Amino acid sequence: PLSAALSVSVAELLSGECIKNENKSGNMKKSNFFVCPVCSNIIHSVGKNLNSCCGINLPPLEAEEENERHTITVENIGSEIFVTVNHEMTKTHSISFIAYVTSDRCDLVKLYPEQVNQEATEMLETLVLQYAKAEGATEALKRTDQLGWVRRMNNIRNRAEEVVLNEIIYR
Repeated sequence: PLSAALSVSVAELLSGECIKNENKSGNMKKSNFFVCPVCSNIIHSVGKNLNSCCGINLPPLEAEEENERHTITVENIGSEIFVTVNHEMTKTHSISFIAYVTSDRCDLVKLYPEQVNQEATEMLETLVLQYAKAEGATEALKRTDQLGWVRRMNNIRNRAEEVVLNEIIYR
């Protein structure tokens, strides 16, 4: 192939640009991220380069600015960093990934709307069981006072859903 004979990538041949690697050391703060619109692959690079995926040249992503509807919180707790984003996660409107970049590292986490749903479901089930146990909504009560048990469980579920909404969905 022509690209091998010339010792350049196919992307460089197609773009007409020759990119020389003059980096003596990498600085992670010069990171660029690219997302393929076809397969959703995330590509990370340090420094200036051309990236392509699925036959498409990819432009580097630009970080989105924080606003009232999309707030970012970063907490250092011990030796760990916790990043929280106040953003709805639905199939039609979600964050693809979060990258935390410093001069010597890049932590990238791929996000899925289903993660929020699974986390919320698990938390709801746990809370309902805990509240039911603490408030005596037992099988014995269900057998002796079905209507009272249903009222109590509806109340418990409503309170648990409120906690899940505030802790996971609206965070």
